[in-house]
Amino acid sequence: KRRVEDVLRRLDCLADVRQSLPSVQSLIEANDYASALDLMATTQAAADSSLVGLASARPTVARLSNMGGAFDQLMETDFLHRFSEAVLAGVGDDRAEPMQDGEHVKGLCQMLAKRGLLRPPLIAALRDKDSLLAQLKKRLEARVRALVEEEQRLARSSAPQQDAEAAAGDAGEPAGEEGA
Repeated sequence: KRRVEDVLRRLDCLADVRQSLPSVQSLIEANDYASALDLMATTQAAADSSLVGLASARPTVARLSNMGGAFDQLMETDFLHRFSEAVLAGVGDDRAEPMQDGEHVKGLCQMLAKRGLLRPPLIAALRDKDSLLAQLKKRLEARVRALVEEEQRLARSSAPQQDAEAAAGDAGEPAGEEGA
């Protein structure tokens, strides 16, 4: 009887582990890394404690492990992207929200540190200063171009009005005052 209960418990655990994999994938796709990390950790702990030695669990456990590696790589990539966006936020980009990017980078840093993976992407982000400077230059040039175009547009739209005012002023002057 005890053996049957153990088999049933292990089968329930295997079903739970299998059901959690699509949930982890959905959380990762939604960039909810904290929840995905928690679910992966609890799923891995359940698999490690209840599914050891169960041959039918090997593919599921391997898939979970592969998902963990892909998750780490995705977090590192997202960190590098968000880090550069946070650094460049507000430079020639009216839509940038520095606080939002900064908070996202902070959360990614915490999760990468929790998994012992913060150092490599942080070093890569800091070494990538040439790319950041190139992006900064590109954004500044675009912003300057936009400002110059806006100034020219305003000058063109106000020029006809100024001409009309000048013509109206010339028409109102008496003819004898021109030579004075």
